[in-house]
Amino acid sequence: MKNERNAFWEKAYSELQAHCQSLGLVFELVDLRCGVRDLIAADHLTTELCIKEIETCQRISDGPTFIALLGNQYGHRPIPHLIPETEFKSLVSKLSKDSESLMLLNQWFSKDSNSVPPTYILQPITAHYPHYNDRSSESGQLRDNDVISWNLTESRLLQALRTAAQQAERDGDISVDQKHKFFKSGERL
Repeated sequence: MKNERNAFWEKAYSELQAHCQSLGLVFELVDLRCGVRDLIAADHLTTELCIKEIETCQRISDGPTFIALLGNQYGHRPIPHLIPETEFKSLVSKLSKDSESLMLLNQWFSKDSNSVPPTYILQPITAHYPHYNDRSSESGQLRDNDVISWNLTESRLLQALRTAAQQAERDGDISVDQKHKFFKSGERL
């Protein structure tokens, strides 16, 4: 979508701005993929940040609130940041014979008993890979190792969650919509 984004900025933006001004309207642009800081991504909050921006657009706008450029690529498929306790327990029960996946889920998801209903929260990447966001020159190799380790861990977590979600949906323990959140793309908010 890089070419499409550049074409928008070079060709369409100024025309949209001028058209809106001719109608006495303000055209404000929020690029959901520009400026998302590493800390937000490492805490698995990118999707939530994008949704909050869309809600803000809807709240302050008098008219159309959102225009999206969508491509035919899936993009990154993030691990859900929050999983309700009942759903998490259902998923875990489907992995009872896979001790490695169970260990991984229990290592990366922590129960928040204070939320109502209780929820399991995906831990920040830096909780297990402390150099993941470290941009200092002396930590280059440590950071590279942590990035590689996270990519492998994320892939294993997604595979475990998807396997469990498919089985839980087949068994009638979760809905199709609940299963979908383990397969949807972050690019397709």
